[in-house]
Amino acid sequence: ARAGRLVPAYEKVVGRRDAIRLVNIHGMNTGQVSRIIEAHNPYLVVTDMTGRIRSASNGAGMNDVAQLEEAWNTMRELAAMQDFIHIGTTQVSSEGMDMLFPALSAMQNSKVGIQTTLDLCLMMGALNNVEVQDLRGISTPKNKLARTGCSSTNQLEVYFTPEINEWT
Repeated sequence: ARAGRLVPAYEKVVGRRDAIRLVNIHGMNTGQVSRIIEAHNPYLVVTDMTGRIRSASNGAGMNDVAQLEEAWNTMRELAAMQDFIHIGTTQVSSEGMDMLFPALSAMQNSKVGIQTTLDLCLMMGALNNVEVQDLRGISTPKNKLARTGCSSTNQLEVYFTPEINEWT
């Protein structure tokens, strides 16, 4: 960045300096989020803590099963209707703690609500052991996108070096 090469390199890859836009949607409901998406016509939408987007049935944005399913399903429908890819995040519940490969049911506050709205779930797990504190497990406990003849369940072990954000 100091050498003046970062922005031109970014523009070369992404196309425009403003091609990636960050929008704070904290406290918004699914209707408000939909209007933002319509205004920007994106290719990809990433929502952090998708279950916290307020839905019509829950004005407070609380993480109960009905709220979670409605928020996730609304984002799925928006992606289909407005032709974009949606990537949402959620936390791993205590059920998935101290596991390299948490089960699909280990998504926080959801035994079935979120799972029914997903085509692909990438889970990241870790062990509560100081000797392997940089070991991470990445898995696909649900994958409707697997190619014919290929396994839909994948499990990878990687080492993460947080100081330099390196994954090996």
